[in-house]
Amino acid sequence: MSKKNPTPATFAKEITAETVHLTQSGAAKIIAQDVRMQESGAGRLASATATLHQSGAGVLQTKDAVLNESTIGVLLAEQVIAENNAQSVIMAARQMRGEDMYAQVLLAGEIQGNVTALLDTRLTVLFGVAAGAALAIVGWLLRRR
Repeated sequence: MSKKNPTPATFAKEITAETVHLTQSGAAKIIAQDVRMQESGAGRLASATATLHQSGAGVLQTKDAVLNESTIGVLLAEQVIAENNAQSVIMAARQMRGEDMYAQVLLAGEIQGNVTALLDTRLTVLFGVAAGAALAIVGWLLRRR
């Protein structure tokens, strides 16, 4: 019985194209209309549509994102569909739908499904107001001297 050697992983510094399909590969920067990633990674990804399966990205900016067992650092999207286990440090979207979504900071208009967030939209706004007020008071106290 012979063993097949796995396809070696490849890495690109920058990819600009209409359609990009990555499998077990990576890129520092991707700019495309349609991106599909399977077991791949990207530093910065900007696209109209992005489908990630067991993949990750540092920053994902897209109109429509479909995530399956994928992790994103910062996700900015119009619509996010999480098929299974989507994670992000900061997740901002107008619409979110799916199961097993996790975000440390969540800013979303409409949510359908199970989302766990450390700071949701309401708490994020409250935190921002409180931090702004605290900085204003500190600034006022420093000017009084």
